[in-house]
Amino acid sequence: MTKYTKLRLGNCIKAGFLGAILTIFSILEEGDFKIQYPIVGFISGFFTGVFELFVYRERLRKLPFIIGLFIKSTSYTITVYALILLALSLTYKITGNTSAGNILDNFMKKESIMLALQAFKGSVFIVFLFQLDTLLGDGAFRRYVFGKYHIPRKQDMVFMFLDIKSSTKLAEMLGDENYYSLIDDFFHDISEPIIDSDAEIYKYVGDEVIICWPIEKGLAPPTAVDLFFNIKQKIRKRKDHYIARYGVIPEFKAGIHEGSVISALIGDIRKEIVYNGDVLNTTARLQEICNEQQAELLISDSLYHKLKWTGRYTAQSLGVVQLKGKLKPIEVFSINEH
Repeated sequence: MTKYTKLRLGNCIKAGFLGAILTIFSILEEGDFKIQYPIVGFISGFFTGVFELFVYRERLRKLPFIIGLFIKSTSYTITVYALILLALSLTYKITGNTSAGNILDNFMKKESIMLALQAFKGSVFIVFLFQLDTLLGDGAFRRYVFGKYHIPRKQDMVFMFLDIKSSTKLAEMLGDENYYSLIDDFFHDISEPIIDSDAEIYKYVGDEVIICWPIEKGLAPPTAVDLFFNIKQKIRKRKDHYIARYGVIPEFKAGIHEGSVISALIGDIRKEIVYNGDVLNTTARLQEICNEQQAELLISDSLYHKLKWTGRYTAQSLGVVQLKGKLKPIEVFSINEH
């Protein structure tokens, strides 16, 4: 099981507990608590997560948010209640268990409609949180709520600036709408290898994506370098889709560097979690010189010496290079896969 799948299953379980908590609060307000209510809440929340992350995220990702939210929450609620009624009916039919029959009768009464309404509201809330977490980046909303970014923090991190090659030419060839669609598909396809590498997407800048790791994760297998070639492998697997839809397979280049940054929440009327430090400038410059160095992946000497190398790659020193805007030149390495 991949890290991407484990992450989604973990989020489904969290959604289940959140559904149970929301149901308990709703029922306590009415003063009629029954043990089956939080159980139903957990099942509803769990299956909301399953459908949201494993079924509908792919199929409905281009729908307007409100329409998608209504379709998802309604179908989640109907599906969960249908499964519960089916399970109770089978249990009662097979075992003749009286308690199962009583619970089944209760689910067919008016009070069950109220519980279904609570489950629907819970699904809306959970789907909204999933969408918010997607908008901010996985886990960023949770860290924001617990105040992780309110005080500036210094930390050692690895950054990758990854950019689609020949973007101007592609945009002219495909037209604005198709080019946007290609970028959207590309960013969507690389999400799984990014998560499997324990990385986070810091931000998108046009046709460029900035990826980051705490340094211990960026150096541990699969490393930041592994991620670049895992993305290549993912795009190769999707080549038929890109050829059929766009007539071209997107190519890309990247620069990777490590160093200390300050992370903090900034802004007033619009707040944003940002990283500040020279490491970002250096990484951006490494990515920019890929074309002139005829390389697809360039890394700094400091990162090169911290990584544990295997036989999968060859690293070629390009010598000491003066990067634009930098006072001191650095040694740069070009990385290729065997």
